[in-house]
Amino acid sequence: KNAASVGQRAEIKVDVDGSGPLKPFPVTCEYYADGRIVTMLHHRNEEETPVDGFQEPGSFLQNIVYDADADQIEALINRSSKCWQQLSYRCRNSRLFNSPSQSDQQFQPFSWWVSRHNQKMDYWGASIPGSRKCYCGIMGE
Repeated sequence: KNAASVGQRAEIKVDVDGSGPLKPFPVTCEYYADGRIVTMLHHRNEEETPVDGFQEPGSFLQNIVYDADADQIEALINRSSKCWQQLSYRCRNSRLFNSPSQSDQQFQPFSWWVSRHNQKMDYWGASIPGSRKCYCGIMGE
C-alpha cells in the first residue's frame, strides 16, 4: 500500500473529545517510518457494490454508514492535520456526468455524491472540486 509504512496496524477505539459527550468509536491506526500515524475510519460499504439496471439520473442511492456518527466524524476531522476520503468507481459502458463541462452551463450530472454539508458534488474520486470530471477525465485517460 505505502512503501513508507512500518507495517504495524492497530484496531483501537478513539475518544476524540476526551471526557466530553462523544463516545469512543473504532478506528484502524497505521504507523509509518517517518512518525506519521494515519487513522482510518471504516464504514459498512467497503466491498464493491455491483450496480446494474438503473437508467434515470440519481436513481441508485447508497447511504454510507460509518463506524462513527456525524458529530464524532466532525470532531475527528477538526483534530486532524489532514483528512481525505477515497472513492473508487469501476464501470463498463456507464456515465458519471452526461453534463456540459463549461462552468456557466447548468450542472445536470447522471450521478453524484452528496457532501457532509448536504451539497451535490460535481466531481468524483481524486478529481478537482468544480472540474465536473472524474480523475480519469483530469488525467486524460
